[in-house]
Amino acid sequence: MRERKFAVGSECKKLLEAAVEKKLPATITCKGTACDIIGPGGKAAERSNGTGDTDNWQVYKSNFLSLRGNKIILTQPSPHLCEEPLELTPGTEISIAFKKGYNKCLFTTRIIGPQQFEFDSDESLPYSISSLIAADADDTSSNCSVVPAMAVYCPEHIEKFRRRAYNRTAPPVDLTIPVTFWSPNESGKEYQAVLANISAGGIGLAIPSDEYTQLEENAQYEIKFNPFPPDSCFTPDAPAGRQQTIQLRGRFRHATNRTDGLLLLGFQLIGLELTEQGRSTLRRLGRIVSLYERQQPLCCHSNLRQ
Repeated sequence: MRERKFAVGSECKKLLEAAVEKKLPATITCKGTACDIIGPGGKAAERSNGTGDTDNWQVYKSNFLSLRGNKIILTQPSPHLCEEPLELTPGTEISIAFKKGYNKCLFTTRIIGPQQFEFDSDESLPYSISSLIAADADDTSSNCSVVPAMAVYCPEHIEKFRRRAYNRTAPPVDLTIPVTFWSPNESGKEYQAVLANISAGGIGLAIPSDEYTQLEENAQYEIKFNPFPPDSCFTPDAPAGRQQTIQLRGRFRHATNRTDGLLLLGFQLIGLELTEQGRSTLRRLGRIVSLYERQQPLCCHSNLRQ
């Protein structure tokens, strides 16, 4: 098994300082609950879909702003693959991921609470931050611009994943991988497809056009498959444990027509960053991508593409 890579101590601090210096984008993941939306009058409101799904993962976008002692300041998270704002409740556990060099960096932390952050008016800022200023600026004569922000605790370590694991890779041409997927909210209804491509961040499934039932954009689905079916002729150089069935949670993003008459269904994988079991699955996906890529023709290797 490939050794896990962590940044600890001074290396961890340097990664965070680099993220702050460049105001790097960050992806925030948290687990939704049935009553984590704040409604009129500050009262908790039921989730709009009314499902009460406790594994309803929520994804948000943010930017690093500052380091203050044992706190990280980020822009107030904006909904990315969800409609609900993130309630900045102190103590809420979240995961934060950002890209640095050849790695995707990931850590878990807890929310301290909301903040207001000031910039000098002449400071050059990414659009994702400047748009927040434009939306909230009340006094254009001020020398400072204020953006809504949040504070979280600094992590003790940051785990590093190879960014190559996030390149979509098709299975070997002689390997057909059946996939079953279903909505957690539709009891007993399952869909059958074939694996078209996979990465640590997403998965593509091929399905005949006449078998496709309209899927709701951004709806969450459970996806289950065996990356190396035991009855296939493909024998990877991997322990038997890596050939076991894998189950993922994905959010449906799009359906695209292929030239072979099939539809390609694209899902973004969610919820893996926040738990140790999920991060173990991320590492396993990285190994699967690597094994698949080794079986591709040389011209198809992601690191050789133009």
